[in-house]
Amino acid sequence: MQNMKWTLREVVTAWDYSYSLQNADNVLDQTIVAVSIDSRKMQPGDLFVAISGDVFDGHNFVKQALEKGALAAVVSKQWLQKNPGFAGRTLIVEDTLVALQKIAAAYRKKLNPFVFALTGTNGKTTTKEMIANVVSAEKTTHKTTGNLNNHIGVPLTLLAMREPVEVAVVEMGMNHAREILTLCEIAQPNAVLITNIGRGHTEFFGGLEGVKKAKQEIFDYIAPRGTACVNIDDTNVVRAAHDAGVALMCKYGFSPEAEIRGENLSLGEDGCARFSWNGAMIRVAIPGLHNGHNALAAIAAGSVTGISPAKIIDAVQKEIAVSGRMNKLEVGHRTVLDDSYNANPESMLAALGTLVSLPGKGKRYAALGDMLELGVLAEESHKSVLQAAIDKNLDFVFTYGPEMEKATKKLQNSRIRHFKSKDEIISEIQKMSEPGDVLLIKGSRGMRMEDILTALQNKLPV
Repeated sequence: MQNMKWTLREVVTAWDYSYSLQNADNVLDQTIVAVSIDSRKMQPGDLFVAISGDVFDGHNFVKQALEKGALAAVVSKQWLQKNPGFAGRTLIVEDTLVALQKIAAAYRKKLNPFVFALTGTNGKTTTKEMIANVVSAEKTTHKTTGNLNNHIGVPLTLLAMREPVEVAVVEMGMNHAREILTLCEIAQPNAVLITNIGRGHTEFFGGLEGVKKAKQEIFDYIAPRGTACVNIDDTNVVRAAHDAGVALMCKYGFSPEAEIRGENLSLGEDGCARFSWNGAMIRVAIPGLHNGHNALAAIAAGSVTGISPAKIIDAVQKEIAVSGRMNKLEVGHRTVLDDSYNANPESMLAALGTLVSLPGKGKRYAALGDMLELGVLAEESHKSVLQAAIDKNLDFVFTYGPEMEKATKKLQNSRIRHFKSKDEIISEIQKMSEPGDVLLIKGSRGMRMEDILTALQNKLPV
């Protein structure tokens, strides 16, 4: 891997954070290969940052990191005071998480790419992948990988950049107030986008209005600094842009007043969205009508970053494969929609719509797990999702989790049954389903509904 072309001395000169050094003077002018928080992945020349998390404390692995050739370890003053005999190469700070964030912000300034940041209740990762496809058609592009979209992940995303990089596409997630603002202060975006604003993490915000205010932080940051791509088909996004006082807007949507306007949105025979833009028919490669909106968001991002329309049209239609995000798979001669990565009411309803819209005469099944972090909205939300499944005439719904159990009992419908274990669901799917049937698997991250997919891949005949 190419090194960062950055020395430890340059880091501490650029990062605007109080520090002291122990036994590290002789490595100050050596080039850092990478910044790492995982001692298992250390390579000689890395700068190791000991992050204290909920499960692991990186300080417990400082010795191993240095033994593997780390240039130095960033440790907390408190830890060193508790380990006065430690004599390794250390960069001592008050808070190692803040240090990681400061290093990332300084590195972003050093490389100075155009940073395009996005957030939203649904579709962040899919839209990020589409944007990266579009932008990389004409510019060297770096993007968020995996789920590195929080207060630790965004710094690691930025620190993984290497010259030359013209555009960085940075996904931002949140479940508490001020998180998005903090991420913006680290990434310093030039342009931003909110895919949509819906009922996600409402447990922490008291309702949809609280979610809107938290997502709006990305618009609050960009208002005096750059451009906001505004989904004018989402009234909450429009309100957020207005309340933030955004001046530079790129309005996109399927409404007549959109600058980046899609027309004739429909589903193709493959269950994927189709729409026209700039005189061309766009064929989205991922199932679901809602992905037409995500593709239009990517078109808007491409326009803001200066990509030519012809390249945008080609790139936005490319296939993307993101684990657990509306992946269409063939398992035992059945079609499985793997949307297991996460769930909230809006994404559940969209997934059910996609399930019934797919072509074919087979039966339609859904294995649905709890939607977490909904707070006072949990009971009604789970009931409304299962009612939607009934209204869409699904052949059978397998539910899992305590909130789904409550909703199942309240509706008392013969086509919905609750299961205490995933193994029971797996066994029942094997008994009930036949080749040609279609199954949706979806639930919040904590429910690990992908376990059902893995088991079916192992048990159903090829």
